[in-house]
Amino acid sequence: MKTLTLTTKLAILSALLLMAVGSARADLILTLNVANSGVPDPGPYGTVDVHLTDSTHATVTYTAAGSFSFVDSGIVGVEVNASSFTVGSLSGFSSSASVGSGNEDGFGNFNVSIDNGAASVHETSLSFVLTDTSGSWASASSVLTGNASGYDAAAHVFYPLGNNGNGSTGYVVNGTPTVPDGASTAMLLGIASLGVGMLKRRLVK
Repeated sequence: MKTLTLTTKLAILSALLLMAVGSARADLILTLNVANSGVPDPGPYGTVDVHLTDSTHATVTYTAAGSFSFVDSGIVGVEVNASSFTVGSLSGFSSSASVGSGNEDGFGNFNVSIDNGAASVHETSLSFVLTDTSGSWASASSVLTGNASGYDAAAHVFYPLGNNGNGSTGYVVNGTPTVPDGASTAMLLGIASLGVGMLKRRLVK
């Protein structure tokens, strides 16, 4: 059986390190597919994309599916996995939009809940930037966490075919809550870096 050379082992570990870095930066995509009684259609109702720009900044983008749109109070809500953070760079919202925390009807309280003002304003794409001011995120999957009811993200949607064609609204959430990876990604990166360093020292000797 042929033994791998130190150079080959170094190349393999370097590739694994690059893969780990790529995984840490990969977007988290949540599907909004669970609704309360206000939305009779089975969905899905839209998606939530969490893009980690760097360890303390993440862009959250909501995209409506099909004929659905986002509306009114609690137009979007997320549970941010940080003890202190800021919300900024709102895009697609009305000029009267306000940021706070609040209940997304039937799905519990979220530490970010954005009101969009007039109910007549319908949006199909919304985004905002989260900044962690208390620590850092290891990956996109660690930006959000489940609220007391186990949901990461919610939205208030308009369903045009409801109420005998007059339209109806209701609240929706992601049906598969995300468990943050905590420091696991950072730990894997550290182990891979340590392995590369040890092999480099052996090569020098």
